[in-house]
Amino acid sequence: MKIAIYSRGLDADQGTPLQILLQELADHNIGVLIYKPLLTQFSLPAHLLENLTPFEVPEDLDEELECLIGIGGDGTILDSVTMVKDSNIPILGINFGRLGFLASISKDEISSAVDALVNRSFIIDKRSLIH
Repeated sequence: MKIAIYSRGLDADQGTPLQILLQELADHNIGVLIYKPLLTQFSLPAHLLENLTPFEVPEDLDEELECLIGIGGDGTILDSVTMVKDSNIPILGINFGRLGFLASISKDEISSAVDALVNRSFIIDKRSLIH
């Protein structure tokens, strides 16, 4: 399994939940493409860096991706749509922001969200994009 992680940027105190997410993915042997500006924002442990491949533009994402995880708030989810474009890659939103209408999974639910990805026990909610 291969996924991508995108964020517009996180606060300094949000590095720990990011590390928890990366550790959960590593524990399940999931290949991770991570948005390069996000990767350079935090000093991650070496054992987590081994499993990460940076990406910078939507063209760096390939059809083999099973999902793009957007971490942040609803604005991040909207930006994530521009990353996946019309590739039909589903977006999983993890709310590191305040409200989270689109990113409805909280930081506390990271483990169960990764388990749902691995076990494919999730429901894809189709959304329309208005230009």
